[in-house]
Amino acid sequence: LNFLSNPKVNRMMDIFNSATSVILVAQYVYSFYDPYMFMNYSWGSFSFFIHVYYLTEYLMRIYTAKYPNSYFTSLESICDFLSTIPYPVSYTHLTLPTIYSV
Repeated sequence: LNFLSNPKVNRMMDIFNSATSVILVAQYVYSFYDPYMFMNYSWGSFSFFIHVYYLTEYLMRIYTAKYPNSYFTSLESICDFLSTIPYPVSYTHLTLPTIYSV
């Protein structure tokens, strides 16, 4: 996992993250006008896999950080965590049966 310290790889990942973030934001804004959009298999799958990618990248950055505690408490890490965690929680809450389902 030492490749994350390579500036070219890091730059490419930043560009990819920025592009997918713009797509996800556009997807969420559009979902206000068409709430059934996420029932479409392709959009739901795309969103799920991008969030899994973000979570994996976040964990890899913590694992490869020179000082993990320092990175974990940085503003960038906190923003990554707060933007990544709500999706899996809401996904599992909305898709798995709960005690309230009839």
